[in-house]
Amino acid sequence: MSDGAGKLYVNLEDSAQVVEVDARAMRVLRRWSIAPCGSPTGLAIDRAHHRLFSGCRSGVMAVSDAAAGRLVTTVPIGQAVDACRFDPGAQLAFASNGDGTLTVIHEDAPDRYTCRQRGHEAGRADDGDRPPDAPRLDGHRGLRAGPGAHGRAAAAPRPGAPRDFRAARAGAVGKLFTGRRPA
Repeated sequence: MSDGAGKLYVNLEDSAQVVEVDARAMRVLRRWSIAPCGSPTGLAIDRAHHRLFSGCRSGVMAVSDAAAGRLVTTVPIGQAVDACRFDPGAQLAFASNGDGTLTVIHEDAPDRYTCRQRGHEAGRADDGDRPPDAPRLDGHRGLRAGPGAHGRAAAAPRPGAPRDFRAARAGAVGKLFTGRRPA
């Protein structure tokens, strides 16, 4: 995830850390723990407030202060998160979870977050379960539930989206963090 100013942020799934990388020099600047997060996968950024949203397979979203290099808080989400996004206009963080749920978290302030919606049928929650001012996500292809969720086949990837970014970049990124290429 890029901050747009020359720094990259990467979740380290095996050690529950975030790494900050100088994109020009291709060197690690620092790393910090996001425990109690387990197996961070998805990552989103609020560039205005320097907040990172790490979706953790352990059922939490870890919010980090990228400027200070520290964990701010964790917020409960669904299980087996796959993707995270942040909408700067609405100040909402989203976690698309493998259990077929979508979690919507509002950034009340840079250090305070409220879960606005969590449930099945992402973007189609009953109106009684959805705050009236919450955006609807019907037809949103950037976040999708896991395979077979809700009795339907998984959505196809967006046109032009890389099928496996991790595989494409594993060699370069693995070498950067460990000093050796992955096997």
